[in-house]
Amino acid sequence: MTKISVIIPTYNSSKTIVKTINAIKNQEGLDESAEIIVVDDGSTDNSLNLLKQIENIRVFSQENSGPATARNLGAKNANGDILVFTDSDTVPHNNWLKELIEPFKDFSIKATTGTYSNENKESFLAQLIQSEIEYKHNNYSDFVAFGGSYNLAIRKDLYFKIGGFNEDYKSASGEDNDISYKIIRSGYRIKFVKKAVVGHFHPERIIKYLKTQFKHGYWRAKLYFDFPKRLSGDSYTGSKEICETFLAGLTLFSIVMYFVGKTLCICQQCKKTTFIKWIMSFSVIMLGGIEFDYVAMINRNNKSQLGLLAKLNATIVFLLRSIFRTLGFIKGLFCFFKFS
Repeated sequence: MTKISVIIPTYNSSKTIVKTINAIKNQEGLDESAEIIVVDDGSTDNSLNLLKQIENIRVFSQENSGPATARNLGAKNANGDILVFTDSDTVPHNNWLKELIEPFKDFSIKATTGTYSNENKESFLAQLIQSEIEYKHNNYSDFVAFGGSYNLAIRKDLYFKIGGFNEDYKSASGEDNDISYKIIRSGYRIKFVKKAVVGHFHPERIIKYLKTQFKHGYWRAKLYFDFPKRLSGDSYTGSKEICETFLAGLTLFSIVMYFVGKTLCICQQCKKTTFIKWIMSFSVIMLGGIEFDYVAMINRNNKSQLGLLAKLNATIVFLLRSIFRTLGFIKGLFCFFKFS
């Protein structure tokens, strides 16, 4: 009999972790041999105390080191043949585990991944994030090159063969790309299971979202340094992101050069600063056009009925996201090339 270990890293998730565990315990057809392992990553809230009160789970603790390290700790102590990963802010649907594990009946399948649903539908930003995820996942084929660690299952033997999660990733960004690419590099594929769904509480505040995107860009620099062939994208990240990064970088560069030029030029009508303003305007318009077209594609794909104002708001969100991701990416380039 195939044994299952569900592993959940948690950090300061007292508001959601109980919902996550209860949802897993209530899975359809949950085998008695299945175990739930929660690794507390040095939480400073009430998470660990809550976990100690929940029966029939295994709890481990570590100093704050990031979710990659927490997942590896859970995997090292797991008894299961298949390791299933989700996050502490998800609410798995009742049939999630059954659907995610079903493909493993074929022994050639070494890894599976599922998708998200939105748990805070009242938020415009959360709805926008979910709409983008659905747009991308609707275009997935049966096998993908990327599986998010919020909804990922891997055979234990393969997990340790490829070295598990890369513990150099100290925050929740990039470590799931890293392990996905290692699975592909080892000659295996990741089966996409559209019916394996976990609900997720997407960000509702734009500032928090942009900070996350800055971090996302930062760790992308390391990811592409380790996997340069992935610069062209994967199942989730396509060529659009390359254009966004180039135009956002050009925008940031032209803004810096404009103010440098204004400082150095005595003449207010300096031709150099005028030329830089044209570059700045061009890059912003092009980036905005790409994002507006992207919003329109998402809208059509999901059969949404967004009005013009909502489309413009979504365009601004994606434009700002591109800027913040690029800022993070630039910082990452300096950091990771410096220490390489």
